Amino acid sequence: MTIDSNGSRSVERIETDTIVRTDILQTRATNGWKFMYTYKGSVKLEKYTLTAVIAALVACVSAAGGITAGLSVVLGAVAQEAINNKYPTAYVKQDLYYYFVNSIPTRYRTITQYYSNSALTQKFGDKITREADIPLGGN
Repeated sequence: MTIDSNGSRSVERIETDTIVRTDILQTRATNGWKFMYTYKGSVKLEKYTLTAVIAALVACVSAAGGITAGLSVVLGAVAQEAINNKYPTAYVKQDLYYYFVNSIPTRYRTITQYYSNSALTQKFGDKITREADIPLGGN
């Protein structure tokens, strides 16, 4: 994501490396947590302001369907570390789990970690775990 001197935002490059997905209907889970998929991606960081970096980190996860609910709220410290170290690119890995009750997914959990290198070996910021209910039924 790029933010120019006028404050305009544009996504310059978000790369989706891999998504390994397990079809919900084929999980055969009856009760408990079940791993669904891992999302990996990256985003170029070009403007080192807290708002711009948080927006870029959220955009990186959402690029290929990663779960972003509530993520921007807890990204302040992660973004500040990216700013302090002037990382040119942020890499992300997010694991998604569903909680099943009688073979129906009722909750999800994401575990998100940011990295400063493409090999995903140099973590920055704390691991972020988010959990929420999956709305069932109609509106």
